[in-house]
Amino acid sequence: MTNELHGVNPPLITPLDADGQLKDDAFRDEIRYHLDAGVSGVVVGGSTGEGMRMSNDQLQHLYEVAVDEVDGAVPVVAGVIARQTHEATTKAGLARDAGADFLMVMPPTGYAGSHMADNDSIRDYYRAIADVSELPIVIYDVMALLDLDAELVGDLVRDIPEVAGIKVSSTLGNLTHYLRAIGDDGFVLGGMSIAQFPTYTLGVNGGIVGISSVCPRVSVQIWEATQRGDYDRARELHLSIVPLIRAAMEDYESNFPAGEKAAIDVLGRDAGHLFPPFDEVANSDEKRAAIEQAVAHMHERGTREMVPADD
Repeated sequence: MTNELHGVNPPLITPLDADGQLKDDAFRDEIRYHLDAGVSGVVVGGSTGEGMRMSNDQLQHLYEVAVDEVDGAVPVVAGVIARQTHEATTKAGLARDAGADFLMVMPPTGYAGSHMADNDSIRDYYRAIADVSELPIVIYDVMALLDLDAELVGDLVRDIPEVAGIKVSSTLGNLTHYLRAIGDDGFVLGGMSIAQFPTYTLGVNGGIVGISSVCPRVSVQIWEATQRGDYDRARELHLSIVPLIRAAMEDYESNFPAGEKAAIDVLGRDAGHLFPPFDEVANSDEKRAAIEQAVAHMHERGTREMVPADD
């Protein structure tokens, strides 16, 4: 694998049974579905995949199953979400041993609403992970909660060989600053579902966006249309799934994995449960009805995310 990611790299959901254990068959089916859709890589154990809720044993198993099922077809990106360095290096070591190709590493998180560590500590954090894993690292700029200074990110890419690029889930403004600060020394991936098409027009390498885990075929079509300069088609596809982005992600707020799993279920795939006790909101009749309506809207506009029975 090269030291670069491109195209559509969906952050996969983690199908669980009612006891919070991985449904291996459903997870493998989901991976095969995405590979058949033409994705360029898969991300496992990220925010969408509920990596922050997993034990180390569960994460290790998840990484291993993904690497086995992908079997070298595309890069496997292992999510590392941790609150401190030892936790992060332990998870990075599990991903390395499982055979992952990349790490996607969120900055160290503290209490809800708290600020991050200072820049020197963040440098030490990513350097420690690089030393343990020796895998290329994608920095995970997550939403508006953990914005990183653009100059710091540029320095990390240039100073730590393993730091290869950044996924930007915060704002288009931040993404633009990262593009400038990194230049040709690394890559930038969009991470905002609601801005999937606009992000691609800025010249990023690709994306890791939540809606692509729900609609990988549509996301690949948006990416490919943008790359060939067919902006009208890309815009139409993007606008057709905006109601689904709202219903399945924005309306679920911080429990967006519940909405994404509900949407995947509506589309006919086995998304399983969430980790207890986070499942209740996914079973809301009102929220599910909104997702069903959004899917119907998408179909009415001629945009279809094929379910397995239609393949």
